Amino acid sequence: MDSAYTGRAAFSALLVAALAAGCSALAEDPTAGPVAAVDSPDPSAALDVHHPGDATFFQRLVPGKLLIVPPPKDVADGARQSTAVVVSEVADVRPVRTIRDGSPGGVPELGVVLKVEKVLRGALRPELREVVVTFIGERPPGGGDPAAALRSSLPRGRSVWFLRWNGRQRPGAPPLAETEKRTYSLVSLDGGVLIQGNGAVDAPTYPDDDRPANVATLGADAQRHQRLSELVATVLRTP
Repeated sequence: MDSAYTGRAAFSALLVAALAAGCSALAEDPTAGPVAAVDSPDPSAALDVHHPGDATFFQRLVPGKLLIVPPPKDVADGARQSTAVVVSEVADVRPVRTIRDGSPGGVPELGVVLKVEKVLRGALRPELREVVVTFIGERPPGGGDPAAALRSSLPRGRSVWFLRWNGRQRPGAPPLAETEKRTYSLVSLDGGVLIQGNGAVDAPTYPDDDRPANVATLGADAQRHQRLSELVATVLRTP
């Protein structure tokens, strides 16, 4: 397997720490209702608008490339591996918890809050009042809110997210922190979130120059679509 799929050792250690840590979780109102997804036709004109600044936002979510396992081989495989595939806008970014990795202050885990417009495949967890997708963040120089810079530059366009619920208990794995039960992650950094690029679909969290040549991946297959609405149609056709 190409070294790009092994990731950096430091980030692998962080991921293990994230799964094992019993840190404080997101505050949640137990009386709140489940998240509502609007099941309405996607307006292609809005889906297919290229917003140049959006790619930068998503690239900043990933301070280092980390692919513990190979990504899905194409869009259909990614859809089948996902808990839910959704069309969404980004509503907010917030700190979720601190991962205690032995470094001073630990490493922040950030949550991207989605405003879901349509569920294309699968289903969101009905007990959760919002959709929060977690990413490993970076400590800002001098401390402060690690989500502040991202929050000030939220993407303007819609995006397609391939989500995996973090609350599924794996046999033999340590007990899950409560945070996992309330959050999602991308099914893969390589194509797990997709936006309309300049002339083609873009997979901004795992750029082409980090992807091994001639390897079939969700991101590579997604970027063969010229428009995000075409990608949505491919997901809807997936058996």
